[in-house]
Amino acid sequence: MNVTKEAFAQGITDTIINYSQLRTAYEQTENGAHSAIDSKLLEERMLKEIQKQEYLEAKHMDEEKKRQEREAETKRIQEEENERIKAEEAQRQREELIRQKRSTIPLEPEPNTAGSSEIVFRFSSGKRLIRRFPKTCTIQVQFNIIIDTI
Repeated sequence: MNVTKEAFAQGITDTIINYSQLRTAYEQTENGAHSAIDSKLLEERMLKEIQKQEYLEAKHMDEEKKRQEREAETKRIQEEENERIKAEEAQRQREELIRQKRSTIPLEPEPNTAGSSEIVFRFSSGKRLIRRFPKTCTIQVQFNIIIDTI
């Protein structure tokens, strides 16, 4: 049972009205001559009404807490999904950029071909790359080869 704030407030109002009615009826019985049994009965009824309202309030608070937890979990899952999509898109863009750079790399000329130079690249890992380039090759193309090798 989902208790809204309005229904909860109405329940408290009803309890107050019931309490007032019981109190009035109690005070009016037998011109104020009350027995111990009537007093006990009234106290039990009031206690039951108060307990009922406290129970409904606690139940309402629990439901609200669960709803907030579900919303937070849904938001967290959505954020994770968005991050995953962004990471996939970034990876796809990197791969596309590498494909584009590879397409600009010319074929390596044969050894001792006129109009070509041999360049040795040494990486910080100690790895060496020896590659021949046409003399018309730009630095950007050489850089693309290094990126492709890494």
